[in-house]
Amino acid sequence: MIDKNARITILTSTYNRPESLKKLYKSLCQQTDKRMVWWIVDDGSTVAVSPTVNQLISNNNDFEIKYTVLKNGGKHRALNAIIPKIVTDLTVIVDDDDVLVDDAIETILKDYEVAKQENIGSLIYEHGKMQNVPVQPLPNKIDFGRRYWYLLNHHISGDFTDVFVTKCLQKFRLPEFKNEKFISEGPLYVEFSKVFRSKFIKKIIRVGAYQPNGLTNSIRKLEIENPNGAIYEQMLYLAQENTPLFYRIKKSVLVGRISAFIKKSPLKNNIIRNKKEINLLIMMSYYMYGFLLKLKEVL
Repeated sequence: MIDKNARITILTSTYNRPESLKKLYKSLCQQTDKRMVWWIVDDGSTVAVSPTVNQLISNNNDFEIKYTVLKNGGKHRALNAIIPKIVTDLTVIVDDDDVLVDDAIETILKDYEVAKQENIGSLIYEHGKMQNVPVQPLPNKIDFGRRYWYLLNHHISGDFTDVFVTKCLQKFRLPEFKNEKFISEGPLYVEFSKVFRSKFIKKIIRVGAYQPNGLTNSIRKLEIENPNGAIYEQMLYLAQENTPLFYRIKKSVLVGRISAFIKKSPLKNNIIRNKKEINLLIMMSYYMYGFLLKLKEVL
């Protein structure tokens, strides 16, 4: 029986991981509150995912499962395609290699009832390596801030679980670049932070180990293979006001590195106006990595 009072959509983009979907499904079946929709988006898998998903759908579930198959274009295109269609109050993006703790949905919905009075656009929870061990702990039990700047100012990096107010999330899209299939959710977080505050809650609701073939482990390789999106993302960070110096240096070096690999001057179309020191750092990194790459070819 499908719960017509679903309050939250769990959005999962999947690619060639039917066995991982089974583990996530099991965690959803164990939820103490099942007022949810699980929307699976198959990003053009090359192995048989449909039989597994159809089997899960055919079970006697007490929550709704939706299934959409798209042409392979990357997780960001999958999110762009589905997010505008979501009708529940809340949306949480859960990777196919993650699971939810048993009271995750119950926790979210209780916290949201309080947060509705606090003028926020998202709830942000810790992501666990294990159920009681966060990938990166939040500093305070409960806090408020603009996501991008809050994490930077507290010197925090790592994965978190963002539960979005759907109508707020639907104001944004991730950029898409021709012939590229990857860009992280970073640009979404930056643009979201310009408009909405978030509530940070020191509690783990999602657990997931890094997979050998997962996005997190291969991020640098993906950036080289999808350079326009990667450079766009780093330039977006560099253009933000009040971004700490250490972060500007880190991102400047990354832009230079990627540009050197694709042999394209990083400032040709991406110059950051009125930030000469940043442009200088980028070009220094570009020439340094270019020299090292040429040296490697010689040796």
